[in-house]
Amino acid sequence: RADLDLSILRDRNPLFVALSDGSIRNGYTVKIINKQHQERVFGLELVGLPGAALTVVGAGADPGALAVGPDSLASFRVFATAPRDSVTDGAVDVTFRIVDQAGGTASNNTVFRGPED
Repeated sequence: RADLDLSILRDRNPLFVALSDGSIRNGYTVKIINKQHQERVFGLELVGLPGAALTVVGAGADPGALAVGPDSLASFRVFATAPRDSVTDGAVDVTFRIVDQAGGTASNNTVFRGPED
């Protein structure tokens, strides 16, 4: 059986936020389940949206170092921000991927929303 799992829940309201610099931001809840008997630290990345940046909400949370305790689930509030011109037709298919120091990996597909013009 897999020793880790990743689930992504995209914010439904609002679908996206247009920031003052013109970029587009989407919010997600990222849940990582660590099924090993030791703490693991994961790097989180977003694939499929060039120029996108991830921000993890919380006390100095770093998308490159998300700690998950042994046999537990950790939930993180994540914002993905991308240039306006990287979103066409209102949505882009993207993949969130986590990788730990030992090379363990999991991924989950979702959508990055933006204006439909």
